[in-house]
Amino acid sequence: MILGVLAALATPAIAQAGTSTGTLGVQLTLAGTCGVQNTTLDFGLQVFTPAPVNSAGSVDVICTPGSSYSVDLDGGLHLQSAVRRMYFNSGGAGPLAIDNFLSYALYKDAARTVFWGTCCSGTAITGFTGNGMVQHQPVYATAFISGTAPGVYTDTVMVIVSF
Repeated sequence: MILGVLAALATPAIAQAGTSTGTLGVQLTLAGTCGVQNTTLDFGLQVFTPAPVNSAGSVDVICTPGSSYSVDLDGGLHLQSAVRRMYFNSGGAGPLAIDNFLSYALYKDAARTVFWGTCCSGTAITGFTGNGMVQHQPVYATAFISGTAPGVYTDTVMVIVSF
């Protein structure tokens, strides 16, 4: 024990001459972001009719709260001369394939007077603001069935969200 006391006395003490202060900056930059949930606009089962058939659905977008965004729709996989078309193969593969197309249009308004999509004589929809939750932007559609073969017609339209 005497050796421990002597060793403690022999150790030089660390002297403090003063203190100094500064700051530590803390920062986080949150980028605005948006995402699109895939949905399907379904015309359902239809019978041959010379009259156009209407349907409606939604483009579902989620954006960071406060983020401004716009939504555009491309022409789909089978666009021809600014007209969207759904496709059905009523034959087989290769030379047996029989390509069938059914024209349709997508609109911004329920009256179906304003085309949606810069591809197709329309425009993107602007002026949306994200709220952090899924926002359902309605899309209205008309299909033109006259003169087409029976079958399941499909197309895929790309949703472009700019923010």
